[in-house]
Amino acid sequence: MPVWAIVLLVSLAVSVTMAGIMFLLMPKAPPPPGTPPLALPSTEIGKTVPVLFGSRVITNPSIVWWGDFAIIKVPAQAGGKK
Repeated sequence: MPVWAIVLLVSLAVSVTMAGIMFLLMPKAPPPPGTPPLALPSTEIGKTVPVLFGSRVITNPSIVWWGDFAIIKVPAQAGGKK
């Protein structure tokens, strides 16, 4: 194996290790003020999935599929009759 390939592999390993260490040491940004905490349902292996028939409230939902989750700020509109 050529020397340049060994140097390349060693430098790649060092850079990946340093990036991982820096990611772990970065402080977490606090949430913006006035943001309520998210209460997301969780899923467990072996937990039954409730099926809804009619109008009823499921008190303990289970996530079986999760798409692209994003928080989008929706501006408030002025209400009232015009």
